[in-house]
Amino acid sequence: MADLARTHQALAEDYRWHLQIAAGKLLAQPSWSLEATVALIHTQTEGITIGPVRSLPLWLDHLPPELDAFVRLQEQGVSFEEAYQRCLAEQGQEFLAAIEASKASGALVTHDNLAEFAALS
Repeated sequence: MADLARTHQALAEDYRWHLQIAAGKLLAQPSWSLEATVALIHTQTEGITIGPVRSLPLWLDHLPPELDAFVRLQEQGVSFEEAYQRCLAEQGQEFLAAIEASKASGALVTHDNLAEFAALS
């Protein structure tokens, strides 16, 4: 946990100017909505994206929507194999294609997560 705190501290220091701009935009908005400002730090490219929450799906690599049910089932405690078989039975080839696509992208965010981010805004 200490490593995570140091990482956050370093990111805040490295991107201070950008985070100040994002915070200023956020505080200037009269209310929270999908237009709320978010700052997304790209640690691998050392860049930052500042814009509205509604744009998160454009900036974040996310799993295909066909995998949302699979992830939901696992979050509910259903085993990997059972969740896989249920989704395969319901979605067939679309599910298999989504599994293959997810292996290539390595994304961890689901459409459900994006909806939760938007709701938090």
